[in-house]
Amino acid sequence: MIIKDFRFLLIASLGTIFLTAFNYPLVIKSLGSSKLANTQLKQVARQINIQDSRKTETEFWNTIKEIDFDDSSQNNQTRKKPELSKTAQKPKTQLTEVKKQKKPLTEFLLVGDSIMYAFGIEFKNAAKKSNYKFDQIKVDSRYSTGLNRIDYFDWYAKTPKLISKYNPEAMVVLFGGNDDQTILDTEGKYRDPLSPEWKAAYRERVERYAKLINQSSVRKAYWIGHPTSSVARYRKFFLIANKIYQEVSETYPKMEFVENWDAFAVNGNYAPIVANKSGNKGRVRTKDGYHFTNHGASIVVENLMDKMHQDGVLQQKVQ
Repeated sequence: MIIKDFRFLLIASLGTIFLTAFNYPLVIKSLGSSKLANTQLKQVARQINIQDSRKTETEFWNTIKEIDFDDSSQNNQTRKKPELSKTAQKPKTQLTEVKKQKKPLTEFLLVGDSIMYAFGIEFKNAAKKSNYKFDQIKVDSRYSTGLNRIDYFDWYAKTPKLISKYNPEAMVVLFGGNDDQTILDTEGKYRDPLSPEWKAAYRERVERYAKLINQSSVRKAYWIGHPTSSVARYRKFFLIANKIYQEVSETYPKMEFVENWDAFAVNGNYAPIVANKSGNKGRVRTKDGYHFTNHGASIVVENLMDKMHQDGVLQQKVQ
């Protein structure tokens, strides 16, 4: 640091002397224009070429700019501009480009547990009434299934077969109605519902399913979040499950989480009767506290289609 300061001071001093010498004509020119100048001084001043002096000064400063005062690099090698890391260069850019569709999608596959049954019916009804183009809508809902008891029904094995059979461009996923029970983790240990170990095991299941879809031919997938419930047990579980679905979805380019928590609420509290966008009111859940009524399913479908429209997934019909 001391050597660098000394070099800079030396160069600055030489620069001052140099500029004083080359700016001498400018000084004489300035004095020559003064009222105090005598006749001889004025004559000398008129003979000075100011343009040449300015040119010399410019050349000097251009030379100074080319000097590298940092000699920390060996053999006077040119210092390279530091490169940004890939993360710094493109924060979430790749993820955003994938999630924003450049081409509308028309072939859909909906999969899930028994909650998907009413949802699938209302999705098809909404598709028929809409101004959007749908070439294919396939629904596969299975009672008493989910991502927990894969010993009873294995969605990890079933889903690739469905994708291969229907070749959908987009998928809609709805799980959770049967998943709030003891889970078997990757270590072969059973974990109590909603315990920290259970949450970790269930997140691993969700990650595994999201990865399966992300690596498939499907171009876009929506994970449906659960609305609030009248039953305390489901309110607690759905909050935890929704958080996992959302956090996992954020890490996979093809996956999008659809928030619905307040879809069945008024002023933040569960409401058994809710109006849809058309103003029509109806019950939103069955007596069990977690299945949708057709009216409730239609409200969640409206939220999904709004999201699909924003993402550029849905295509308007040609009039």
